[in-house]
Amino acid sequence: VRAINRAQLEPGERVVVLGAGPIGQSLCLVAVERGAEVLMVDLQEPRLKLGASLGADTLVWRGVEETVSQARDWAGEAGPPVAIDATGAGDALRAMIEMVASAGRAIQVGMSNAVLALRIGNLTEKELDIRGVSCANADEFREAVLVVERNAESVARMISHRFALGEGPDALRFAMENPSQVMKVVIGE
Repeated sequence: VRAINRAQLEPGERVVVLGAGPIGQSLCLVAVERGAEVLMVDLQEPRLKLGASLGADTLVWRGVEETVSQARDWAGEAGPPVAIDATGAGDALRAMIEMVASAGRAIQVGMSNAVLALRIGNLTEKELDIRGVSCANADEFREAVLVVERNAESVARMISHRFALGEGPDALRFAMENPSQVMKVVIGE
């Protein structure tokens, strides 16, 4: 909710979401609910399939240049007015900045310690707004709860594995060792 608010996403706008993990899926859900058209990009086709079920068009990541080209084809020649990186991967961030339209909004949600070299001209020539997101205020949290309530069935599809409370360490180990099989792990009774 916070990322979509920071993006100032309007109904009917096109947004590219880079990353189809739990955060990317949640971004898609909120964006679609607000009337936006979403293109979800990821390496893993099962994750893209889930995104499609939430209302997104999908694109398999094929590198920066090809992804930028295909995203621009989808959004129109100028590129999408909004692009959101939910990966924290350097190449995805580069693609986000290259694909977003002039005067567009590039929203960074994914976190990492990656270091990235960028052509500064992309920022000034395109007059981009680059906004980071890491928290939510009380109203946004309240809205997120309402989104989950309205979309309980869709949110439930994001849970790929469940573990009992006593299996917490095993659940964490499983999630870290099997990233391609895990969407979201829930630990609890």
